[in-house]
Amino acid sequence: MRKICETLILILFILLAFSCKREDFAVTSLLAQPYITSDGTMGLSVYTDSNIPGKKTQMQVESPDKVLVWNLNAETVEYDGLTYHGSADITMPDGVVLPQGMWTVTFFCSDGRSSLYEFNVNYTDTDGEESESVKTEEEDVASEENQQPDFPYFNPETNLTYLR
Repeated sequence: MRKICETLILILFILLAFSCKREDFAVTSLLAQPYITSDGTMGLSVYTDSNIPGKKTQMQVESPDKVLVWNLNAETVEYDGLTYHGSADITMPDGVVLPQGMWTVTFFCSDGRSSLYEFNVNYTDTDGEESESVKTEEEDVASEENQQPDFPYFNPETNLTYLR
């Protein structure tokens, strides 16, 4: 009788192991946007609309030279009916310009799975401050309307978002 119970338990464990199926997990697209704050600090916003299972997702973002690494809890944000996972809290240390080039982000699920994605960051403003053309354009808009411009302001020429 004991032998039969052990055999049944073994068969049950085998069936259980083969019946468990995890959904596929891979980051297939990413939205990355460099930004500049009012004090000149540069940063990066990174979000994916890929399906990431689980509620507690971690993410690791690495600069192109692998010197700067951020380990963050991925936020879940809903916008226009889509769910995004990521963070806008990737800020550079004081006085450091956001490196351009191929960055990597790795998303870690609570069940141990991970997905790595490489993405390119480029922009035309390399000194970490607003360029004069952007300031002049903003000042022109403000003087015409006699009010401050709306922020955040995205400049498509530089590919930078300016925050206030």
